[in-house]
Amino acid sequence: MKFIKKNWLMLIFLVLGLMFVLKVTLDINKDVKDQVTKFNNYCLTIDDNKNASPDAQSVCKEIKLGTYKYSNKDFYYKYSVIVDYLFYLCYVFGLVLFIISLKEVSSIFKSRSSLMMLKRENYKDFLKRIFKSVYKSVWFWPLIVALVSVISLIGSDFNYDYAKLNYAMFSPLCASPIFVILSMIIHVLLFSITYLNLGLIVVRHQHNYFLAVIESFLLVIALEIFLEVVPGGIIWQLLYKITKKNLYHCLVFTIMDPFTLHYNYLGTCFIYAVGLTIITSFIVYLSYRDKEKLIIACEKNN
Repeated sequence: MKFIKKNWLMLIFLVLGLMFVLKVTLDINKDVKDQVTKFNNYCLTIDDNKNASPDAQSVCKEIKLGTYKYSNKDFYYKYSVIVDYLFYLCYVFGLVLFIISLKEVSSIFKSRSSLMMLKRENYKDFLKRIFKSVYKSVWFWPLIVALVSVISLIGSDFNYDYAKLNYAMFSPLCASPIFVILSMIIHVLLFSITYLNLGLIVVRHQHNYFLAVIESFLLVIALEIFLEVVPGGIIWQLLYKITKKNLYHCLVFTIMDPFTLHYNYLGTCFIYAVGLTIITSFIVYLSYRDKEKLIIACEKNN
């Protein structure tokens, strides 16, 4: 009962997450009509792409001749459906994390007894309690991704044809479904840490729970605009002038799309994700290194 009382927000969102998993499970096992449409659309794209691989051209040739056999057991197709669904969760990814992670730390900062503890106890021990209350939510989204991904494995065959057509997945690395799933889980985990870091940065100065959630979410939106307009726009233009190629897929500056991975440029995707995590972790360190400033901020609540 104590666990439920303390973690009721997280449990509510976990139930909603499981309902999402159930919805995806039902949809990825539907008939092949959607698959036919999606494959045909990819083939139209490949027709316009002179650099399309021979494998992709071969699959499209079969599709045009009507000899290709569709199957709703294709892991790579089922996984692509999952990613499509996950994309719509990008808009609430951070909001959910802020709602379930900032309530306890906000209460601690506003509590008179916690203020007394902050003054008396070892500061490192106090910070461990603060960080533990926030980072315990880091598993939420990786768990949702893991559940829907495992479901996509059940009853699947591992026909690689869809991966040949899907430019983002056409990589030798995708030959292993387990690697595809683990890389997505790790990628989402890194973004979860980054978001929780942003929440910690905001709640350090804004101790009101509702305002901290709103300000954290607004911070994410502001960062998204900055990343896409400033470094994204400048670097894309420079690279295009140098290479004469559109390198959008291999270097995407975004913080609101943790569920998209381009497997041809997996190293770049992870360097970017790790970079965001390191930078925000360093800012968290700077925000919490001064005990006296935190005490003064907490005293203003009492």
